[in-house]
Amino acid sequence: MKQVESPDSGKQEGEKQKQEWQGIAPITWFGVASISFIAFGSLIVFVAHYYVNEHSVSITFGAQAFFSLFAAIVVVAQVIIYHRQAIALNAQIEATRQNTIYAQRAYCYAKIREVIASDDSFDFTLLIENSGNSPANDLEVSYSFGFRETEPTKGDFPQLRQLRIGLLPPHIHYPETVYNRPMPAPEQVRLYYSRKVNFYVWGRITYRDVFNQDWFTYFAFYSIARGPDKTEIRPCLEGNEAS
Repeated sequence: MKQVESPDSGKQEGEKQKQEWQGIAPITWFGVASISFIAFGSLIVFVAHYYVNEHSVSITFGAQAFFSLFAAIVVVAQVIIYHRQAIALNAQIEATRQNTIYAQRAYCYAKIREVIASDDSFDFTLLIENSGNSPANDLEVSYSFGFRETEPTKGDFPQLRQLRIGLLPPHIHYPETVYNRPMPAPEQVRLYYSRKVNFYVWGRITYRDVFNQDWFTYFAFYSIARGPDKTEIRPCLEGNEAS
């Protein structure tokens, strides 16, 4: 699964590469250009002095050679500038791509809409919602539930149940009423209403976005008794995270 990243991570990475290139490339190219200029200039002076006999011709040859060298330096400078611009443009394109993914991708999460507690039932409605701007594909939910004294551990599913939704369009929720069968023992229900145990629901959502990247969401909630016929749903301190 892909781990969580900041929406600006692509942009920051591009800026880092750009700064590294800006810090190293000018020094490197300046050194190469300086050495080349000195070497070529020395060669021109040597040829003009020893191989060109007439003084006027020697001056003309030297002037033309230095003009050619200057033109070559200008061309090299343009190549360096264009290369640096290409690096900056590629970094900007990558940052734009990452920002587009985070702005348009699917974001799926779970919540407990209600707990149906009575003398002959203890059921709940699990709500899976996509709050993103594009569909979630291959969506699966693995979850477990039960009465516990302590919060569950992420990834621990003693009574695993699986729900395959497949495709979940954007801004749509999928309700799943879970019937707690067989019914909990009367002793468990009594402990629940005496607030010695809580009723927990926890699990994991996996899905793929339209950019062909995999994501996950862990969720964990619990229901606490507030009276003989009233319950309150709260998120657990741990076990709620997403990529």
